[in-house]
Amino acid sequence: MDADAPASPSADPRPLERERPAGWQKLLPLAVLGVGAALAWVLLATSPAPERRPEPPRKVEVEVTAVTSTLHQVVLESQGTVRARMAGPVATQVAGQVLEVAEGFTDGALVEAGALLVRLDPGDYALAVEELEQQLAVADGELAEVAVQAANLDGRQRLAAERTTLREAQLERVLGQRDQGVATEDDLLAAQVAELAAREAKLDLEDQRRALLARQATLRGAREVTARRLARARLDLTRTEVRAPYRARVVRRAVAVGEFVARGATVGELYAVGALEVRLPLTAQQLRYLELPSAGAGGSKVRFSAQVGETRHTWTGVVIGAEGRVDVSSRQLAVIARVEEDPSGDAPPLRPGSFVSAELEGRVLRGVYVIPRSAALGGAEVLIADAQEGVVRRRPVNVVRKAVEALVVDAGLEDGELLCVTPLVFAGDSLPVSIHPAQTPTDEAQR
Repeated sequence: MDADAPASPSADPRPLERERPAGWQKLLPLAVLGVGAALAWVLLATSPAPERRPEPPRKVEVEVTAVTSTLHQVVLESQGTVRARMAGPVATQVAGQVLEVAEGFTDGALVEAGALLVRLDPGDYALAVEELEQQLAVADGELAEVAVQAANLDGRQRLAAERTTLREAQLERVLGQRDQGVATEDDLLAAQVAELAAREAKLDLEDQRRALLARQATLRGAREVTARRLARARLDLTRTEVRAPYRARVVRRAVAVGEFVARGATVGELYAVGALEVRLPLTAQQLRYLELPSAGAGGSKVRFSAQVGETRHTWTGVVIGAEGRVDVSSRQLAVIARVEEDPSGDAPPLRPGSFVSAELEGRVLRGVYVIPRSAALGGAEVLIADAQEGVVRRRPVNVVRKAVEALVVDAGLEDGELLCVTPLVFAGDSLPVSIHPAQTPTDEAQR
C-alpha cells in the first residue's frame, strides 16, 4: 500500500459524534435561571400573607423612692494651710554670755508662758544695781540733811520776823516821843539802826531759804535721775533671764552655753499654742450659706481633717472672721478659722504649715428635698412615677444647692411623690416603666 494514500474512515477507532451549534451552550445557563425566577415569583404571588401581631410595649425597670421635705444642714468644703496667729523669734534685750540653757528649750518642745529659756551672765548688771542703790542712798541722805536745815531756817525766820516787828513798833514809839519832846535825836537814831538791822537779818534768812530750796530741787532732780537709772539697771538684770512670752512650741533653738550674744540677738523661734488659724477660701456661692461672726456672736463651727501617717485625724475650730478684700485672681473671699485645742489629746497637735481639709457648718435650709444626683435630668428636671398608670413623667424643679452626690430642691416636689432614682437621661414623657422600691435610702443628709 502506498504510504502517501489517505487513511480510510473505517480505520478511526472513536465513535462518530453529532456536531452541535456553539450558541446553544451559551444560552443554557440563562434559561435555567429564568425558569427558577419564574417559579419563585409564582410561589410568592400565590402564598397567603403572614398574620401581623402588635408587639406589646416594653417596660423599663426603674427604682423609686418617696420624697419628704426636711431640714438640711449645709456643709461647705474648703482647704487651707495652718498658720500661727502669734509666732516669731525670741531675742535678748541685753548683751552677755550665755550661762544656762533650759533643758526644755529644745526643737519641737512645748514651753509654758514665763518659762525660763536662757540665762545670761548677770554679774555686770547686778554690780550696776548695787552702785546705783548706793548713789540713791547718798542722795536720800543729802535730801534729809537739807530738810533739817530747812526746818531750822524756818524757826530762825519766825524769830527774825518777830524781831523786825518789835523794832518797827519801837521806832514808831520813839518817833511819837520825839514829837512830844520826850525822846532825843540820839534815841531816834538808835531805834532806826535797830529796826534796819532787824530787817537785814530777816532778808538774809530769806536769801538762805531760797538757796536752800534751790539746792533741795537740785538734789531731788539728781535723785530722780538716779532712781530711773536704778530702775533701768534692775530691769536689765531681770532681762538676763530670757523667758517664753506665751505658751508656745519651739520651732528651733539658736544659742548654746558659753556663747556671747549681743542685745537683740535671736535665741530661738516660737509659735503660740492654742492660737493656730487656717485661711479658708470660699466662693460667692458658698458664702451665701455661711453666717459670718458679728460683734458679740460666735462664728460657724469648723471640722478640720488631715492625714497623719496611716491615720486621718480630725480637729475642731470656729470661724472668727474674714479677710478685708476678695482675691482678684480667684474671686474668692477667705474666712479665718481658729483651731481649738484638743483637751483629750487624742489627735496629734497641729503644726504651722500643715495642709488640712475643712468642713464649715452653714445655714440650715428648711422645707427642702435632698435627692440623689442620679435622679436629675440635666440638672433641672426629674422623673416622677405614676404608680397607677405605670409611667414616669418629667417634672421641672428648682435646685438651690448642688453637692457631689446630691441636689437640694426647694420647689417642684410634693411630699409623698415617687421620685425615679434610676438614671434615664433620654426618657420621654409618659414612659412605661416597671416600678420597684429603691434599694438604698435617699433621705440621708447629703452634703
